[in-house]
Amino acid sequence: MKLRDFYIQSFYDGQCCNTSLSRLKLILLHGLVAVLPLHIAYSNIVLGCYIMVSLIDYKDFRFRSLGVKTLLLQGIFYLSAFGYWYSSHPHEAGLYLERQLLILLLPIILPISLPLTLKQVYPLLMTLALSCVLAILYLFTNMLLLIHEHFGTVTANVMLSGAFFNHRFSAALGIHAGYLSLYTVLGLIVVIDLYRIQSMLVNKIVPWLLIVILSTGMFFLASRNTSIALLIILALVIPFFIRTQRRIYYLLITVFIFTGLALTVYYTPFLKERFSAQLISDIKPLKGGSEINFQNMEPRIERWKCAWDIVLKAPVWGHGTGDEIAQLKQAYHQKGLFISELYDLNAHNTYLSMAIKHGFAGFIAFLMLMFVYVSWALRARHFIYLSFLLVYLIGFYTENLLDTNKGIVCFALLNTLLGYSVIPSAAPAKALNLPS
Repeated sequence: MKLRDFYIQSFYDGQCCNTSLSRLKLILLHGLVAVLPLHIAYSNIVLGCYIMVSLIDYKDFRFRSLGVKTLLLQGIFYLSAFGYWYSSHPHEAGLYLERQLLILLLPIILPISLPLTLKQVYPLLMTLALSCVLAILYLFTNMLLLIHEHFGTVTANVMLSGAFFNHRFSAALGIHAGYLSLYTVLGLIVVIDLYRIQSMLVNKIVPWLLIVILSTGMFFLASRNTSIALLIILALVIPFFIRTQRRIYYLLITVFIFTGLALTVYYTPFLKERFSAQLISDIKPLKGGSEINFQNMEPRIERWKCAWDIVLKAPVWGHGTGDEIAQLKQAYHQKGLFISELYDLNAHNTYLSMAIKHGFAGFIAFLMLMFVYVSWALRARHFIYLSFLLVYLIGFYTENLLDTNKGIVCFALLNTLLGYSVIPSAAPAKALNLPS
């Protein structure tokens, strides 16, 4: 099936899109997924339109689709709401709950307004992949135009000089490189999965072209978190989702690709510094404050030490939602981490952040929720859902992904879509008639 026919089939599915309003809702849902790589304002506008159209079509609400799974998908919000009641900073806690409101609302709004089946969710995931491809192509075009404008000619030395990596690469879209990298790696996983489960592709050039574009985008975004997550998925997860007789060939190809990546990083000065010296310094403790200066952020491990000390002060229930920054600023001042104090930096570790807010009780509850989501993905043998969760679980190690709007929108939206699509049926994705 061609990609165009795949989309048309999803829009004219009699069980899902039997009215003009339902098709409009599906179009808006595709639009919401498509604008993820852009500024958060676009997501807010499209989501607002989706909610208004859904309210107009209220007679078709499917309340029977709600249940225990809804509460589980909302679990992180309930955890934050519980921490509000014993917070010492209720105003900050209220703002935090406001940001996480989508984790509460989307698991209700999406399933009652549209049936979230694998047949509908896969085209949405493909829309995300294509949107990331367009975003990366735009950034490449912007980079080439800048190089031509300033240097008169485009050369590899200028492109790889370090002036166009990471945040400098994503700046044209007004989005943090880490979050664009998060969406890009998810788009790459979608394309890889579609290629994997479709054994007889009529045209293999297109998916390979998409993989090359997204991989090159990952190269210039140079995000350590998502790059490590992608390598783990390629090396450890994909082999369990491919046929045994093809596994050895895949592993050989993977070794070849990893060797090429290692050599590329080694011979690219910016990447060599970022993935070696900077990575080590970020987890290397300071010695007597001698390395503290006002030009570079203190290593994350120093903030983690402060966070751990705060956890031990209220180990059972924590300090409450909204108290993390205030508690950390005091600890930063005492430890002489003045840059972290001035910039109001959080723990940059979701696990420690959960422990600060909710103690070990909330931390265990958070891990149990993530375990439930992973169990859904494993039971359904859903490669994309499992990979999505792994990207977040690894990202939680160095970022507070559930404290920022972009991280929350992506998690709430995709966890809802993927969660509902795999819960009703454990049928593997290969049963779908996916596009060639």
